[in-house]
This record gives sequence, C-alpha cells and structure tokens, in this order.
Amino acid sequence: MSKLLQRTFRLWWQKARPISDVPEERTVSFLELFYDLAYVVIIIQLTHTLAGHLDLSTTLEYIGLYAMVWFAWINGTFYHELHGNNDIRSRAFTFAQMFMLVWMAIFVDTAFSAEGYQGFAYAYGSFLIILSYLWWRTGVHDPAHRPLSTPYALAFVGAAAAFFISAQTSLETAQTVWLGAIAFILTLPIIMFRFRNRADQKHIEQAQRIRHSLVERFGLLTIIILGENLISIVSGASYRGDFSLGFVSLISASILVVFFMWWIYFDLVSERLPIQDQLHRWSWMYLHLLLTMSIGLVAVGLLNAIEYVKEPQIIDTWFIVGPIAAFLVIIAALLQTVQITNKEAAPSYVVAARTALLSVVGLLVVGAVELSTLKTVVASTILLALPVAAGILLWIKRQDQKK
Repeated sequence: MSKLLQRTFRLWWQKARPISDVPEERTVSFLELFYDLAYVVIIIQLTHTLAGHLDLSTTLEYIGLYAMVWFAWINGTFYHELHGNNDIRSRAFTFAQMFMLVWMAIFVDTAFSAEGYQGFAYAYGSFLIILSYLWWRTGVHDPAHRPLSTPYALAFVGAAAAFFISAQTSLETAQTVWLGAIAFILTLPIIMFRFRNRADQKHIEQAQRIRHSLVERFGLLTIIILGENLISIVSGASYRGDFSLGFVSLISASILVVFFMWWIYFDLVSERLPIQDQLHRWSWMYLHLLLTMSIGLVAVGLLNAIEYVKEPQIIDTWFIVGPIAAFLVIIAALLQTVQITNKEAAPSYVVAARTALLSVVGLLVVGAVELSTLKTVVASTILLALPVAAGILLWIKRQDQKK
C-alpha cells in the first residue's frame, strides 16, 4: 500500500525534470503565460510611477527596477523551460513565485522611497529564496547537473541575503546594496559558467541551448509589454477627457506606434532561433532585456504625452523618440544574432536592419528640432513605417518561396 501511495504521490508531485530530458520541441503552457502576466502588473506600476515625473533620477530608478524584474522573469522562465513538469509541484512553486511578484508590484512604486523600500527588499529577497531552493533541488535529483546548479543556487542565496540586509539599513545604503546586487545578478548566468570545467560539456550545452519554446516565451513577453503600451494610451486618454481633433490625432498616432513596433519585431526577429554559440545566445538574451525595456519606456513617453503634457518640453520629446530609436537599434542588433536559414532572404534582412538604422537617424533629427508633442508622435509613426515596409517585403518574399 505504501508503494502505491508513493507512486501516486510521485505522479502529481514529480521530481524536477533532469536537464537531459528537456524536450527539443514543446508548446508554452497556460501556466507559463499566467506567470508572465504577473510581471505585467509590476511593469504597469513602474510605467505609471515614471510618467509625469520624468527626470534623470526617476529614469535610472526605472531602469534599475526593470532590470531586477526582468532577471526574476528570465530565471523563472529558464527554470520551467529546463526542469518544469505538468504536475502540482510545478504549479505550487510557480504560484509561490507569483505570490511574491504581487507583493513586489505593491511596493515597486515606492521602492526607492523611505515608505516602500523595505517591503520591496523583503519581497524580492523572498522571491530569490524560492528560486534558490528550486535550482538547488535540480542538483539533488540530477547529480550531473550539480556542478552548475549548486554555485548558481548559492549565488541566489547571497543575493537574497543582500536584499534582506538592505531592508535593515538606511534608504541610501539600501540603494547602494541594490546597485551592486543588480550588477551581480545580471551577470550571474555568465559568471556561473566559470564552473563549467566540472560539468560534462554535453550537459552544459543542454543547459545553454535556446529552443523554440524559449523563443516563444520571449515573444509572448514582448507582446504583453506592447499590450501595456495600449493600456497606457487608454489610461492617459481617460484621464484627459479632452477629445479635440489634435488630441484624437495624438491618440491615433500613439496607437500606430505600438502597432508598428509589433509589426517590426514579429516580422523580423520573432520565431527565429539565435545562432547556437555562446556569444550569440547571450547577446540575443540580453538584447531582449534592452528591447523590452525600451518598449516599456515608449509606454512611459506616450502616457506622459497623453495624460500629463500640456506644453511640450524637450525632455518630453526625447522620452518619445529616444526609446523608439533605442528599440530600432536593438532590432538591428538582434538581426545579427538570429539564424537565417534561407540564404536567399539574407539580403532582405540586411536591408531591414539598415532601414531601421536610417529611421533612427530620422528620429534623432526629430528630437533635435523640438517639435510639438503631436508632431513628434506623428513623425515617429512615419519613421517606424519604413522598417515596417521592409518587414512586409521580407514577409512577401517568404510567402512566395513557400509556394
């Protein structure tokens, strides 16, 4: 009877999946999508906190907090990609992470103030403890994975301890500790592979390999953050309640900015595996950090323009064209990291990258001439249409080749 109970228990509370059993092809689950949506709550809070308070200090705070949130996402995502199962254990620990993510969202708008920094530090530290346990257990169940998982888990424990300790210090000291922790945890995946000499090379390849399911997860996160841009537009328009012709034009142009960014990313970058070597994998991954951060900053600029700006200022103009220009530069860089299996289409990707960079030059000119908010957004929409056109031509060429 005890053996039967044990087998039944293991059916719904399974061990972490060995890295050697990671499927090369799988679909993203509803649990993973639900997990991703929890991060949108935090990003929305960040966007609304920065919009209307645009200055260098708050922008740096946004970038730092966004980097921390993205690191949390990438680790939760990689864990499920490599070790997740369709069982109650995976659900329980995913919900445990989401529980702490909600608390992070509650405190994120005051994370750099005396009122909320302690709460955010405790929430983020607790999140890291959950991940520390999960990564450590992978080595318990899979000894071959231990040379990689153990130092990684210990590093997480150290980072969590830093956040817990920071909650007992002054706000200024906590900010310094967080700055060091951010720099450490963002480079942790690369640092961790200094221990690779103690692990089997085939095992390391399995741990680093980017699969189609992971590409899909990055695409889904990008969609979700683009959707947050639409939420920001609606939110800003609802607060203003002034639907003059100029304001309607501003909203319409802002919506097109979001549509065009979707078009550019999903025509040129999405659904394409990175080149499978270490340099291109890491570049592809960290470029997505910058890409999604730029999309989030576009949401900040649009929300600020629609809800808060009455008289255009230079900083407001650059908060629109700057993130859009950064988005296009990152798209051009991402095109250097992805696999292009169809050699006949390779010249079209080169044209697309050059078109994106040409639009960047135009955006910098728009920012320099200090146009009105409406003219700035309209000009940005027109310049985004250029790489959209390049993407359409590439799409047409791919469809013709399929016939």
